[in-house]
Amino acid sequence: MLFMFSSIPLVSLALHIPQVPSDSIAGKPDALPLWYPFAASTDLRNDVRTMTTRDLCKTVTPFMGTMKSTNKLEGVMYAIDQITSNNVPGHIVEAGVAEGGGVLPALFYLACIGDLRDRMVFLFDTWAGLPPASTENDDGFQEGQYHKSFEQFMRNVEMYGQAYEKDVAGNEYFKGHAMTDWKGVWNRVKTVKGLFADTMRNTLQTDPIGLLMCDGDMYVSTKDCMSAAGHLVSKGGAIYNDDYYTFRGCHEAVQEYIQDHTHAPVYLVPQSGQFQLIPESPNASQCIPPVDNSGLSGLCDGQPVEAGLIFQE
Repeated sequence: MLFMFSSIPLVSLALHIPQVPSDSIAGKPDALPLWYPFAASTDLRNDVRTMTTRDLCKTVTPFMGTMKSTNKLEGVMYAIDQITSNNVPGHIVEAGVAEGGGVLPALFYLACIGDLRDRMVFLFDTWAGLPPASTENDDGFQEGQYHKSFEQFMRNVEMYGQAYEKDVAGNEYFKGHAMTDWKGVWNRVKTVKGLFADTMRNTLQTDPIGLLMCDGDMYVSTKDCMSAAGHLVSKGGAIYNDDYYTFRGCHEAVQEYIQDHTHAPVYLVPQSGQFQLIPESPNASQCIPPVDNSGLSGLCDGQPVEAGLIFQE
């Protein structure tokens, strides 16, 4: 399946955040986020002379092999566009990879636009599901929950590699910009098996990070991810928490990090409908975080929301 970015010109927007009220969409394409809308396309020849390399890469970036909602994927790719268009330095880090469907589109796109040559992609997971709960903040989770094997992940890697060879490496439009083959792309990736607390700090050390993605679901896992790598995120970079408004423990861990380390706002991603980033409101009647770890989405502005984004100031 192929996805296409709209024909809005890509410009440097600093930390412009797309907050798009549902009643303001019609007739206002200039108000839409950079990575909107996804629209199926099978022919790169259409208007190719007027499209930038970024636009062309967006037409071929596949989204497959993931449990994430479309809006969550848009949130990740929006953050990727922010760090690349604003030349934010640092690696891409995901803690909690599962099948890889959340990070592999980012890897594909970064390779296609040629931005991966100066970055590494670090992927941390046990590939054994959740660890046993060790604190009451994680009541309700079961050991082994959400298990996706390393073999499942590598099957998705292979699918993305086949797509890259066909649609990027084998396509004349990308010569001179994109990385030449998937083998070279994969050489920029390091997978690390183990608990975040045991692996992240020693692996990452002091290198800057452009985008940190924490997807450990639990309080302890989220805390370990943020404490190991949050301080390494470059100014203008982003921290993405996949289940900030899904699980009480994850929400609590992020809140503790914010209180201790940053005054930057959190932007919430609706689970469905129009993609937008909604500023988290301290008003309890507007934003209601999850009350337990059952997986029932929290609410903001009356919409189910889950993922959260913090842009480092």
